[in-house]
Amino acid sequence: MATEGRLELRGFGVFEVRVTKARKARNPWTGLEIMAPERRWVKFKAGKVMKAYIVNGATAGGKATAPVAAGSTATGG
Repeated sequence: MATEGRLELRGFGVFEVRVTKARKARNPWTGLEIMAPERRWVKFKAGKVMKAYIVNGATAGGKATAPVAAGSTATGG
């Protein structure tokens, strides 16, 4: 990712390096104008399989799974 700026995992999603250009900014405490440096950050975009899992609670195999709450038992009681 450091050299190409993009990592794609089929079905899971894409990680991409984004760059925010250097810009003028203002210190809110003093009001002085400063130069904010260039910033790099990672953006993630979910793939189709990951979106389906999040929305439907289904895995890639089509089997539905229910999240288990902390402290609950398998029998529901």
